[in-house]
Amino acid sequence: MYIFFLALHIRAVYLTTTKAGKEELAVPGRVALWCLGVVLLYPTVYAGTQLYKEGPRRYFKGGWNCADVVHIVGGYTNVYLQQTLQPRHLLCQSLLCCLILVMLFKLFFFFRISKRFSIVTTMILACFYDVRIFMCVFAIMLTFFGACFNVLAVSPEPEYAALNKFIRNILNCFRISFGDSLFSQLRKQTPAEDRIYWFVWVLCFILACLIFLNFIIAEVIHSYHKAKRDIEAHVYKERASMIMAVEAFLP
Repeated sequence: MYIFFLALHIRAVYLTTTKAGKEELAVPGRVALWCLGVVLLYPTVYAGTQLYKEGPRRYFKGGWNCADVVHIVGGYTNVYLQQTLQPRHLLCQSLLCCLILVMLFKLFFFFRISKRFSIVTTMILACFYDVRIFMCVFAIMLTFFGACFNVLAVSPEPEYAALNKFIRNILNCFRISFGDSLFSQLRKQTPAEDRIYWFVWVLCFILACLIFLNFIIAEVIHSYHKAKRDIEAHVYKERASMIMAVEAFLP
């Protein structure tokens, strides 16, 4: 049912047409939109029954269940907006972007049914959980270096034109952490400001790129080996939780 839903989504929303040499989003057909709404009835009944039997407090404790609710509500909202607004409308585009990410998250949920795919999903989730503290500290460090660059100059890159000046420099620091540096800020600075800029740049590059990013990579590798060592237990635990959810759904 979920694969059928994905196929309908691609057919109803993401096809492009060419008119007078311009590519535009195709207007979804009313039949395709109605089919999307009908396919959503299955997860609606399943999630509704599970919510009724488990109760709201227990049901919304699970991240997968929250994704189901967002998927169902967002799906019906998308059908309504596609009928009333144009596909190029900002609200439609924003909702579709969120819905696509939720569908990816839900696809990982269905990967748990297969033992081979369940290994990959379990390892990805375990790695994300283990590096959460590192990523938080990494974001804080980039923010402070961005504040330093914000004192010196504003990034004049055209792709950052619509962003806040402080956010521009944070994105610059993020690029420095991956070894991708832009030095357009140096065009409008005095020689003294250049020296301060290079000092901050070298410090950001050493801490963010050479040291901290390698810490994160090392932690991911450690988390991967730890998850791989206990993968059988993780897989059986995931399958047991799915069995428990199905048994709660049954009369």
